[in-house]
Amino acid sequence: MPEYSPNIETRHRTREVIFLGSLLMGGFCLILLALMTLFYTSQRNDYLKRQHERQMHIIAEQSRLVQDTIHEVIGDVLYLSRQNELLHYLRTRNDRLKAEIAAEYFQLTLSKTKYDQVRFLDQMGMEKIRVNYNNGRPFVVSANDLQNKSQRHYFTETIQLQPGDIYISQLDLNMEKGVVEKPYNPIIRISTPIFDDLGMCQGCIVINFRASLMLNDLAQYSTINKSQSILLDREGYYILSPDKTEEWGAQLATRRQKKFLNSFPEVWEVILQGNTGNLITASGLFTFSPLYPFQNHSHQAINISLSKLEHVKEKIKGEHGWILINRIPPEHLNTFLKNLLNKIGLVSTVIALFIVPGTWILAGAIIKRRAFQKELLNLALHDPLTGLPNRRLFYTRLQEGIAHAQRFHRKLALLYIDLDGFKEINDTLGHEAGDELLVKISALLAENLRMSDTVARLGGDEFACILQEVNAKEGAFQAARNLQANIVQPLAIASGIVDIGASIGIAVYPDHASDVDPLVQLADAAMYISKASDTEKCTMASAHSELSA
Repeated sequence: MPEYSPNIETRHRTREVIFLGSLLMGGFCLILLALMTLFYTSQRNDYLKRQHERQMHIIAEQSRLVQDTIHEVIGDVLYLSRQNELLHYLRTRNDRLKAEIAAEYFQLTLSKTKYDQVRFLDQMGMEKIRVNYNNGRPFVVSANDLQNKSQRHYFTETIQLQPGDIYISQLDLNMEKGVVEKPYNPIIRISTPIFDDLGMCQGCIVINFRASLMLNDLAQYSTINKSQSILLDREGYYILSPDKTEEWGAQLATRRQKKFLNSFPEVWEVILQGNTGNLITASGLFTFSPLYPFQNHSHQAINISLSKLEHVKEKIKGEHGWILINRIPPEHLNTFLKNLLNKIGLVSTVIALFIVPGTWILAGAIIKRRAFQKELLNLALHDPLTGLPNRRLFYTRLQEGIAHAQRFHRKLALLYIDLDGFKEINDTLGHEAGDELLVKISALLAENLRMSDTVARLGGDEFACILQEVNAKEGAFQAARNLQANIVQPLAIASGIVDIGASIGIAVYPDHASDVDPLVQLADAAMYISKASDTEKCTMASAHSELSA
């Protein structure tokens, strides 16, 4: 037998400890690496998602800015086309009225500050009245300096339009005597024809809109949001760029090669598909959307018929689409990601050296906290007994439903339901039976409505149903009758077979009310009428006047 040696045993145990420790540490490091990799990927994706959502919001704001600006000019053009002094001049041809017309043009130019020229051209294309902005010092151009514009595209296009139609030119640099004006002066010409009492075209109103103000407002978003705002024409030439030497390549021969395609070909290929979207490349995060200056225009604002509006909108959309882009440069993205990596590396080192057990406690705490928050949110928005949306979520859904119906010119129905005979069942069979009945009624209501509709429990034995996109009041009434017919059927619960009734009040947007509170009040009032009736248990709200009765 070999002689026992304490030193050999010690060395053997040491090797085992080292091996096992290395194995455990290696496993832990692999787990830690996987977790940190997942965390990095999740944070990176979340960051990019937040940036995309932020940029989409910015683009939406910029689009509204452009559209609102253009629509304001359209409103002024149409207003001037109906100017009393102008219409009187067309009837009488009294030249003394020109001074009054010019005075109003002068005041408009002075107050708005965004119009380079305001003009009235006769049917031959001759300027009859023109006011120049003149860098904030407007003046009425003398008769000797008025020009014939009969060959200009905006005149030839406008003179062929119908009453109330609008012509919008391309956004380009203003030219004087065939030469691009310096400093560069981006202009959009917006015009409308003028007709006399006999329906004969007598010329047109033309406003030269100083688009540089609008472009400056778009660029301001870049400074605020640490991104780069870019506006392209449909050929990919820069209208607005962080690099001013790239702009207006469509008109300036020396910049003809300055196209978005040449700088970012892979992004341009995606943009050509014509959709709103985003793309991340080695050149940064690009968020883009087509932009049409006439989109979402409110015809009530300018008193123009819907048919004419759609005609003009479609014409402009086909000819004057722009592309709005927000770009976050790669260096801005990389700064965040590098900082994220540094933080992860530091945290990983601390965890590996000092607080390995604490990582699992922390993970458990985070998961528990998230689950608790989710449970709180669910409890805050849903009825704990039936699982249906509660009153708070009901009002949110109703507000959203009305907004959707208003936007797409649809109808929405609200049903207020109160169970008849529930109190007797609850008192005689007990609260457990009452709760079971409420759960079954909730399921019955949900089963008999569409996925797009909402069933909510408002409290006690009161329920409400939001019916999206109903065709008419008759459809809502029929839906209420179907629900009432299903509710009154005998229901089996643990305590036996029970019979229950329902009183339903119906209100329809926008027939009865256009806001949440009045609609709810009308449906509630109609429900009480059903409650008081022995025969008719479905009642349609009758008029707005019930609210004040």
